Amino acid sequence: MNIYQIVINTVAASAADITESGGFINITETATTDGPSISIPKGRIMGAKRVLAGEKRQIWTVTIPSTPSNSTTYTVSVSGKSTVTGVSKTFTASYTTATSGTTQGQLSAGLAAGLTSSEAPYLVTDGTSTLTITAKSGTPVISAASNLLTVANSTVALSSTANITTSGVISTSETPFVSGDLGKVVTINDGTTFLTGIIKTYTGTNSVTAVPFPKAAMTGNNDKLFILDNTGATLENNYAYAGLPGVTLASATKYVIYEIDAVAPSYAGNGARPDAIDSKYILYVNSGDSNLWTSTTGFEDVLSSKLGFTL
Repeated sequence: MNIYQIVINTVAASAADITESGGFINITETATTDGPSISIPKGRIMGAKRVLAGEKRQIWTVTIPSTPSNSTTYTVSVSGKSTVTGVSKTFTASYTTATSGTTQGQLSAGLAAGLTSSEAPYLVTDGTSTLTITAKSGTPVISAASNLLTVANSTVALSSTANITTSGVISTSETPFVSGDLGKVVTINDGTTFLTGIIKTYTGTNSVTAVPFPKAAMTGNNDKLFILDNTGATLENNYAYAGLPGVTLASATKYVIYEIDAVAPSYAGNGARPDAIDSKYILYVNSGDSNLWTSTTGFEDVLSSKLGFTL
């Protein structure tokens, strides 16, 4: 497999980064002319897609009573994928209070210690009155439960959800947004349906305007709770090709990733199978650059048109 990659930190206006000549789609960072160019043989293209490689790590909070009940067994369980085996596993901690005198701090410390594991897909912070259980990078989806204690998902959730099959306003009682979020991909969760949208307009810390990304709703897929908020090593830890030589990602830049597959010349035009793919072209494009998203003349729309695939 031949792998060709390009990083575009500054996107040129009117998709000037993309040209077509002699049966090749040529891509270069023309705005700064500091990156390599790649040429994709148009007649050999078999597939193209936009990749979501980032993650939105879940956070769960367990409330510890100020006065634990006497002679009572409290349990907390956390489920997720083992960081060692990759297999789904449930980690459980139990703590039985004394006949009298067990303190809040003793209960919280006991449960925190019981949840400690070398393969745990989460980190536990003991705040005495609460336990905060945060998913680790690479294993962003976890769930927590308890037999007696209150457990809540404190991952930032939207309190009112716009239907973003068309452009719509997304509002939340939290304040997760900042003015630099232009181009960030957010996952919208109303409890039953998960939609993803790209932030186009920032109107305040708790309100943005988003457009569909992708256009289809993802219903009931908890594993889709990802956010494209990739900065440097975070992206490299979650996307297999990013660590290859020749790829330098700006540590403060969020990227959209495009993968384009091409088949060997002998298979082109012959209904090639996926196992005939011999070349992969990977584009890392600055998601915060408005020239990426400009309607019809933006980098993505022009790339999609020239490739013949909806990205």
